[in-house]
Amino acid sequence: QEARARYQTSDVKPSSWRQLKHLVKYVKGIVHRRIVLKQLTMSADAQCALDVYSDADWAGCPHSRKSTSGYALLLHGNLVHSASRAQQSSALSSAESELYALCSAGTEALFLKNLLGEGHFTSASVTINLCTDNSAAKPLLARLGPGRKSKHIQLRYLFIQELVQSGLVHLKKVHTEVNRSFHQVSFQGPVSEDFSL
Repeated sequence: QEARARYQTSDVKPSSWRQLKHLVKYVKGIVHRRIVLKQLTMSADAQCALDVYSDADWAGCPHSRKSTSGYALLLHGNLVHSASRAQQSSALSSAESELYALCSAGTEALFLKNLLGEGHFTSASVTINLCTDNSAAKPLLARLGPGRKSKHIQLRYLFIQELVQSGLVHLKKVHTEVNRSFHQVSFQGPVSEDFSL
């Protein structure tokens, strides 16, 4: 009853109706799409590739001007986890926004790597490939410590630098069309009718 009272038609703004109509059109447009998964068969001593695609929409929210982070974790080409959420702090540049997204994706990948290590995989056999389409964020992670122009970035976002330096995480530059974090997993961009992950 409380939820029903919260969304009475007299309280709904015209912008809410526009958003609802946009959502209905979106759902109507993707009804015929599907995700095709490959079969995963591996032995305990096999090398396991964990590809992590990360992207950010810098200052995408028109009200708060905060960015949105998105990432997709693929284990041997199979989607095992994806998420998209608003960033907690405002980013001053697209590189900073991408760095925040990479950090979120990296922590999720480490969690999954440890989870696989508790299963029948050894954590040494799991390789994390962190993929980004941003040319400015990759050098920020390739060095150790903040640079002259990135001292304002909180240190908690720079811990991923240590993982890159130690070889636990491998950075890869991917083209925007190949980045699966938003375009293919969250369906926020154009995708083909059928696609394999």
